[in-house]
Amino acid sequence: MISRMAATWKLWTFKGEPGQDVDDWATLCRLKAVTIAREFDDEQDKSAVKIYQLKQGLGGKAWEWFRQQPKEDKKNFDLILRRLSEEFTDCTIQESQLFTLAMEYFTQLTQLQGENVDRYLARARQLHTTFLELNKSDMEEALIFKMLVGLREEETAQQVKIYMTIYRPVPGESKFDIVVKMITEIEDYVEPQGAPNMYQQHLSAEDMRVRREEERYTRLAGMIAKNISEMMTKGLG
Repeated sequence: MISRMAATWKLWTFKGEPGQDVDDWATLCRLKAVTIAREFDDEQDKSAVKIYQLKQGLGGKAWEWFRQQPKEDKKNFDLILRRLSEEFTDCTIQESQLFTLAMEYFTQLTQLQGENVDRYLARARQLHTTFLELNKSDMEEALIFKMLVGLREEETAQQVKIYMTIYRPVPGESKFDIVVKMITEIEDYVEPQGAPNMYQQHLSAEDMRVRREEERYTRLAGMIAKNISEMMTKGLG
C-alpha cells in the first residue's frame, strides 16, 4: 500500500535551471525510488525501478545530460545521483542553515519506538511550519507521504490513503492539516480508554484484533459518507 502511495506522489521535475536545488530533488527522488523498489525481490528489478523513477523526474538540460552518460553508468542509481549533484551544483541556491537542518530532519522523520501518535504528528507539524516559513510549500506532498510512511500503525496510513482518494479540499484548506486530523481521529477511536470492561476481558486476542479492525473501518466509512454529504451540500449551495 505504501509503495502505491509513493507511485501516485509526483516528484517535481529537475531541469538543471538556475534556482533549482539539485540536492533537494535528489533527496526526494531517492525517497520515492527506494520506497517503491522495496516491493521487488530481484536486485536487478530494484535497480531498474529506481532508475525509471529517476528518469521520470528529469527534464531540460538535466535530461540531456543523462542521455549522454555511458550506457552501463545509466543503470547505476547511486552513481547517477552523485554525478548529477556534481554536474548541476552551480544551479543550487545557497540555502540557509535552517533549511539544511529541516531537510535532514525530513529524511529521518519516523514514529519512534514508544512514541505516541500526538507527539509524532507534533514533530511533523513543526517541520511543515518550517517549510512554509522558508517558502517551500512544494514540500507539503512529500512531507505527507513521508509522515504516512513513518507511521507505525500501517493500517491507519492505509485508511488515510483510501479517504484521500475521494476527498476534495476546499480553497485555502491545507491538505496536511486534513491528513493530520484524519490520523488523529482514527487513532483516537481505536486506542483503549482505560481498563478493559468485563466483556473485553473474555475476548481472545484474535477477537479483539478483529473487533478493532471492524471499528476502524466503521469509522472510516462514516468519515467518507460525511465528506461526500458535505461535497454534495456545497455543490447544491
